[in-house]
Amino acid sequence: MKFIKKIIIFSMLLEAFSANVYAAVDNNKIIGHRGASGLAPENTVAAFERAAQIGMWGIESDLYVLRDGNIVMFHDETVDRMTNGCGNIIDMTLEEVKALTIDNGNYIENYKGLKIPTFDEYLNCCKRNNLVPIIEFKIVNEESVKEIIN
Repeated sequence: MKFIKKIIIFSMLLEAFSANVYAAVDNNKIIGHRGASGLAPENTVAAFERAAQIGMWGIESDLYVLRDGNIVMFHDETVDRMTNGCGNIIDMTLEEVKALTIDNGNYIENYKGLKIPTFDEYLNCCKRNNLVPIIEFKIVNEESVKEIIN
């Protein structure tokens, strides 16, 4: 019965926040999947800040290491779905990624000129908004993960 109660509460919270969350019952923490991706384009500073505004504990985002060694927060292997560009993100440099504009996602009409955030921008947003960063490493090896963590 307690499990069913948790599912019902979780379902109600999903509807109330209009955001993707992993858990939100009892002492569990609310984690915005790709930020408050139901309220702003995913994996953007806007989605991260929106997650803070609605009281999330942390934000999950995906991390890619670019061709030039810079690190960005993005979900897809290609930039095609979310931006005005095309191509594999790991084949790009930071300069090329920052030249792109995010032109897709929930409520995109309210967010003009969004850019793919760097790892530092993501961490600074987390710190500024008292959010816990939850990071999914994409296409990196063990050595890269250790270097990023250090």
